[in-house]
Formats: sequence, C-alpha cells, structure tokens
Amino acid sequence: MNTERLKNFKGETIVVDNNILTDFMEITAALSFDYISILNQLFEKVKIPTPVLEDENIYDDLGSLKFIEGTIESELGYNIFIELEDSDDNTAKRLSEYDRIVIAIAGEGDLLAVSNDKPVRDICKNYDIKVTGTLGIIISAYENGIIEFSQLKDCLEFLFSEDSSCYLSNYLKSEIYTYYKI
Repeated sequence: MNTERLKNFKGETIVVDNNILTDFMEITAALSFDYISILNQLFEKVKIPTPVLEDENIYDDLGSLKFIEGTIESELGYNIFIELEDSDDNTAKRLSEYDRIVIAIAGEGDLLAVSNDKPVRDICKNYDIKVTGTLGIIISAYENGIIEFSQLKDCLEFLFSEDSSCYLSNYLKSEIYTYYKI
C-alpha cells in the first residue's frame, strides 16, 4: 500500500464529486464528529462543481466545509468535457455529466480529482489526472496527523459496514485492515 503517495496529497487543491460529499456527510452523522472538516484541514482548496451544488441542493448539509464553486474555465477543460461526451469508449460512456465536469476541472487545473466511481478513476488515469477517493482522503488525514488512529479505525469500520452507502471491495478492506492491523 502506497501511503507516501496518499500523504503527499496534503496541500493540494481538489475537485470532489457528489458521492464523496455524501460519504463525508454520512461519516459525520454516524460518528458524531465533523469529518467533513478534514477536507479543509488536508487540502488547500476544495472545489465542488456548480451543477452538483445546484442539482443536489446540498448547501445546508455541508456543515463547516469551506469550498469554492468549480466550473470549467479553459479551452482545455471544455475539450476534455466534449471529448468524454463524444467518446465511443465504453468507460467514458458510463460517465455522468457530473463525472465529466469533475474530470474536466481537474484536468484543466492539474487538480486532484476525488471520486469513488471506477469509471471516473479509470478515465483520470487515462488523462494522467491525479485521483483518489474517500479512503484515500481518510488515510491521508491519518498519515498527516489530522486524525488519530482511533478515528481512522472508526471511519474505516463505518465505510466498510452495511450502514454506509459506499461500496468497497473485500479485497480493499483486507489490504487496508492488514496494513493498519485493524
């Protein structure tokens, strides 16, 4: 497990998709601790695509999260968005409009894309865009001393439980639990 890569995410600017926000809102509610604030402690800036904010109506659920609205701002970003929309690639066809916007914003600004969706992660790798998910953020927060081991353990146990809407593989659970001796 490459925890050094995850540790190096500190100070990045990120663009997050709606599923990541849902995960952190669930963790915060379930564990009675403001886990969504980890995003601001770990990252320089948090961008949320404007359509996610408008369509999901989540302003009230974001609690203490400080963020900026993210929009596609350059020709490069628009080209990525259109290329993904028009692609015949099976993985690209599985992307939602939100997904394409996250990828375009990350690609145009050399930002860290944060998504748990496999198609998003695969496309980001194709475009050499840095990408991580909820687990990467939680582990990075621990590796950077933002949360304690007990909080890491609580988060992982929740995320891998049936109470979480997050789908994570047993292989990933085994790898992480073995590494951290949980």
